[in-house]
Amino acid sequence: MNRTGIALASLLLVLPGNAIMPKKVSAKAAPIHKSKAPVTVTTVFGEGKATVTLRFTQAVEEAAIGIRGLDGLQVASVPPLEKTSFAKGESLTLEVPFTPGPGRSHLAVDIEGKFRGQRRLAVQTFAIGKPSAEQLKASQGNVLTTTGGQRIKVMPVKQD
Repeated sequence: MNRTGIALASLLLVLPGNAIMPKKVSAKAAPIHKSKAPVTVTTVFGEGKATVTLRFTQAVEEAAIGIRGLDGLQVASVPPLEKTSFAKGESLTLEVPFTPGPGRSHLAVDIEGKFRGQRRLAVQTFAIGKPSAEQLKASQGNVLTTTGGQRIKVMPVKQD
């Protein structure tokens, strides 16, 4: 790697994340509280389905639950949400049929709602399958050494 590349990599390590990738904020979007939504999500995988259980540790209003596949996992259908408010301690169990992707893929569950009047969001992902050789290689990244002897791991950027 040439000096320009090393200088650029060093600059990326020093700059704050929002200087490189500023967050886009919609003027119409309601603010989401930074702390995680008080929900516990568990998933049990079976043959071609996942049983997703959400347990609310605080009461919630205007709950929206999203379930999607990542890394090739295809969700066949998501059961409709019959209600949007849940009491503290209440649980919701959903059966989600899916087709796993090649190697390791992920099921993502996100919950957004009003907890004590504040909008909060929680996102939980669950891995299924073993990583393929290609996935293992992609997760390695490149290790570079600066002229000062500092090791830097350059991770690949996932292109969508």
